Amino acid sequence: MCATFDLEPVDSVYAFACFGIAESHRGQGLMHQAMALALRDLAAEGVVEVEGFPRKKSLTDRLDPGEVWMGPARLFSTAGFEIAETRENVLHMRRRILSGSS
Repeated sequence: MCATFDLEPVDSVYAFACFGIAESHRGQGLMHQAMALALRDLAAEGVVEVEGFPRKKSLTDRLDPGEVWMGPARLFSTAGFEIAETRENVLHMRRRILSGSS
């Protein structure tokens, strides 16, 4: 992710890079549940910050599943991520994690 988005690697910062839900299970809120569990586990491991890079147009448009593999922006915003930077096609979103929080 760092090379793709021209970022310096930081040991205490993790990134969500790819999401996939079987078509038969979409629309059931599973990504939101998975995100909450992942954030809880990352907090328990001492991760300070987590980032995501959803497509910018996923803020306003419903995308084809093949276009939203980096996660929809709504998934990140619902989980407490904020936009750190807007790039041409993607949003750089970030959330600070406090130990024991999700």
